[in-house]
Amino acid sequence: MSDAAILDLRDVGVTLSGRAVVRSLTATLAAGRLVAVLGPNGAGKTTVLRALAGLVPHTGAIRLAGRPVAGLRVEERARALAYLPQGHQVHWPLPARDVVALGRYAHGARDPRRLPEADARAVDEALARMDCLAFADRDVQT
Repeated sequence: MSDAAILDLRDVGVTLSGRAVVRSLTATLAAGRLVAVLGPNGAGKTTVLRALAGLVPHTGAIRLAGRPVAGLRVEERARALAYLPQGHQVHWPLPARDVVALGRYAHGARDPRRLPEADARAVDEALARMDCLAFADRDVQT
């Protein structure tokens, strides 16, 4: 793993229901870089993301900032990684800002509408980094 690497995958594999979904994936992702995971339906993109988040078992090694993800406590993993699946249904009108603010729960913020100043700044910075600040007050269902 290089000094600039934040996420390092070595020979990662995932088997679900007896079927190898991901085989021998190796990748190094640098801090501060935007990364896209591309491929056809069924190629294992979502499965890789779920493995990174610790939601499915995997073989091989996944390291975050040099530490094995599997060895992180749930709270540590939640502070470092977030996973929001595409197509997840939200059954009530919720501003996009509040969805992003849910990521602050692992940092101690319990109410997305009453965030401490530092957490509110972190939410705005995350929205700005993704060029989504203009959508912050839009209903996430739209």
